[in-house]
Amino acid sequence: MSETKATLDVLEAVGRRAINCTHWRWQRGMKAIVPSRHEGATGYTFRLDGGEQTGTVVGGYPDFTDSATLGCLVGLVREATGKPWLFCTYREEGFWSVCDLHAHLSGFVTTEAEAWVETLEGVE
Repeated sequence: MSETKATLDVLEAVGRRAINCTHWRWQRGMKAIVPSRHEGATGYTFRLDGGEQTGTVVGGYPDFTDSATLGCLVGLVREATGKPWLFCTYREEGFWSVCDLHAHLSGFVTTEAEAWVETLEGVE
């Protein structure tokens, strides 16, 4: 999947918002990005594979370009709201929103991950 730098910057900000949510937790299969602390270095990514994690990935954030990580986020939102039927819609104008049957639970945002994170933030 080819993402623009602007989209990746948005997804980093969204990932950092996600880990600050009360209902956030790292889960097996999620992919994390940990940027380098050194200027010019690329940092690294890794996939959590040792069971559900507690605590945080120090300095890192979830990689929502990864379908498994996005799927875990969807599951966390559905669990936190108690609404397993929630779904995300995409509008022709390029915006995403999480819906509960006929009502929008998130605003209209530019990425699917942001719509789910905004909904998770609203559960608090």
